[in-house]
Amino acid sequence: MAKKSKIPSGFYTGAQAAQRLGIPMTTFYDQVRKGNIELKKVIPPGARRSKEGYFIKEEVEKLAQARELFTLLYSVEKAEFSRAQNENDIRGIVDLCVAIYGVGGTPSHNTRLDIWRKSPMSYYVLKQEDIVVGYTSLIWFNDVALDSLMKQTKKTSITQSAAGTGVYAITGPENIITPVPGQPIDSLFISLGTRPGMSHQQQRNYGFHVVRGTIEVIADFHKQGMPVRKLLATSERQDGILLGRKMGMREIKYPGDPLLRYEMSLDHTETRIARAMRGEV
Repeated sequence: MAKKSKIPSGFYTGAQAAQRLGIPMTTFYDQVRKGNIELKKVIPPGARRSKEGYFIKEEVEKLAQARELFTLLYSVEKAEFSRAQNENDIRGIVDLCVAIYGVGGTPSHNTRLDIWRKSPMSYYVLKQEDIVVGYTSLIWFNDVALDSLMKQTKKTSITQSAAGTGVYAITGPENIITPVPGQPIDSLFISLGTRPGMSHQQQRNYGFHVVRGTIEVIADFHKQGMPVRKLLATSERQDGILLGRKMGMREIKYPGDPLLRYEMSLDHTETRIARAMRGEV
């Protein structure tokens, strides 16, 4: 049997590009051939043009994001926040993170799928027109992962793994703990984001829905006998920094490290948000 060639990390196959754009593969190739979809096909050396070739992932993502933004700008549907229910929701989270952080700046699709399968309570989505416009991840990492995420970044820790690169190299499913009803959760590492490219007011609305939904989820954990003792987060983006401060999280800085760490003890913090997360208000 002929060995199947590996797809380069910065490219999509035609089938993957068509799927990301949400159109049938035959339509995709026809539109590319006619010039209606302006994507360059890259042919590997020695390959046959009719059989092989790839499309630059970053170009496909930009086109897909533009198509989604067009849909959202004219949407009259209400955005709804819920727990991620299927693989399409996980794919939507990955696509959204690519729009925010760029290709390669977020845990891989397979890593997120594996985490979701191991711990279904880890991911939540805000959807409009069946497009993920916001998300929250609430993951209970073990000490190995937290040591990498919350302590000062070291050059030796910037490695490559199946999970991703940099701090994400340690955030695979092997380093997460699955919450169990009736047992307290030592800590939750929180990440959230909303779709870029919208108006300032629309992004504020999405952000409000995501934060409110996240507070309700954590409060529900308490109702299930899984009180969360501590929230943890990291950010080097201005919007994430502002959110951490607005939530009243303690900011941790290390000299020369651009990544800021955030921590909140829900057992001892008496802000309105902390009380709401405990289900007290």
